[in-house]
Amino acid sequence: MIQDLLWENGDIVLDSRGQPVMISDADVVIQDLKARLLCPKGAHWAHPAAGFDLLPYVQGKLTDLTILELEQEIELECQNDARVRTADCQVTVLGPGRFQVQVTVTLTDQTLLEFGLMMGALA
Repeated sequence: MIQDLLWENGDIVLDSRGQPVMISDADVVIQDLKARLLCPKGAHWAHPAAGFDLLPYVQGKLTDLTILELEQEIELECQNDARVRTADCQVTVLGPGRFQVQVTVTLTDQTLLEFGLMMGALA
């Protein structure tokens, strides 16, 4: 079993008693993969090679070609995690400047995980 602190918006989540909230197993992997996708490459001091910046896609025009590129890049970034065997990504355009990312990964221990990210234009 793996455990980690629960993070939300860059802060450790505390329970009603002020104690850090712990997560385990699949929740740790999901949290780590979301962090990889939302963190620009080189921004994490301990893992400079990790990261994928979604910002250009959020601020750019979503064409069929950029959606395909985004799906492929997310799959590759997820597979850079040693715990991930395969990754499949589906991007759905919800409206102008808004899209949803759904990722399904198979872990090396055969666990199947799904998680999503809702993205919107900043401007």
